[in-house]
Amino acid sequence: ILIEEVLAMFNTCLVSDSATLVIRGMKRLHHFVTSDLALEVVTENTWATVSHMLRRCLSVRGLPFDYNMKIDVSEEEKEQIIREFLQEEKILPTRRYIGSNAAMIIGTILSDKQVIQRMGKRWYLFLLSGLGAGIKVWDRAAEIFDLHP
Repeated sequence: ILIEEVLAMFNTCLVSDSATLVIRGMKRLHHFVTSDLALEVVTENTWATVSHMLRRCLSVRGLPFDYNMKIDVSEEEKEQIIREFLQEEKILPTRRYIGSNAAMIIGTILSDKQVIQRMGKRWYLFLLSGLGAGIKVWDRAAEIFDLHP
């Protein structure tokens, strides 16, 4: 039960508006799970929680729909959605910094053979696919900024 409470504290850091707090929280979460705890103590539920927390850090808030998606939205509504996203450009550099740190931490976890064995195939694939999806999302965000200078 103590582990869940510590994870809840980390989660509070990770959902913060402060990029510094988010990044420190991610780094400390990584250290907590891979160094502070004996890997034998980390349960599947703990890996599930940690994996979801890290994947969420890869997201881009407010990212509009995929251009290739078939959705029932007028061109005017599409432009409005994109305009709203572009207005948040000021906060994007901090989100990029958070996303790049999340990618680094996930990559570090996925390259540690002992950690991979303890977390199991399910959470390994979840993090790996999340990393790929996160890269696609950031690529899409960059594409939107390139197309709408």
